[in-house]
Amino acid sequence: MNEDAYAEWLVKCKTPGYKVPAILGYVILGILSLYVMMRFQSWGFIAPVLVLILIMVTARFFKLEFEYVFVTDELNIDRIFNQQSRKTIATIAMSSVESVEVTNEEKNKIARENKNLKYDDYTSRMKNAPQSYTIRYSANGEQHLAIIEPNDKLLKCMWRCAPSKVKIPR
Repeated sequence: MNEDAYAEWLVKCKTPGYKVPAILGYVILGILSLYVMMRFQSWGFIAPVLVLILIMVTARFFKLEFEYVFVTDELNIDRIFNQQSRKTIATIAMSSVESVEVTNEEKNKIARENKNLKYDDYTSRMKNAPQSYTIRYSANGEQHLAIIEPNDKLLKCMWRCAPSKVKIPR
């Protein structure tokens, strides 16, 4: 593929703080469901089934990743759950982008408080994470603010597509 028109980058998110308590809760619920199954033999089998469904639905949020794919003049952001399922959560056309610049914590705080602006954070949320960038764009008549952690290749592709909108520090 053309190097100028394609770039992708995978960002692994921080393990959530609720993972260990959730696993402990799963164990406790499992033991309780087995007790219920033994105690009420006619309908007790439902409890372990419900616990298994709960585990299958909620455990996928323990390992979360974001993938940024830039093709031609469009940035697609996918959320990957537990390295198994993927969902495209944002598609940003460079024609609708107002600016791409280094994230400023003070500006982001003001933007989060603005009710007319939709704020989305697609970063790893780690303390030692690379530099994040803020993309201000409009879609469906709404103003959006997306925070991403791109690599150099992704930034250069975006800059080649819209050099006046992408501000890369030198």
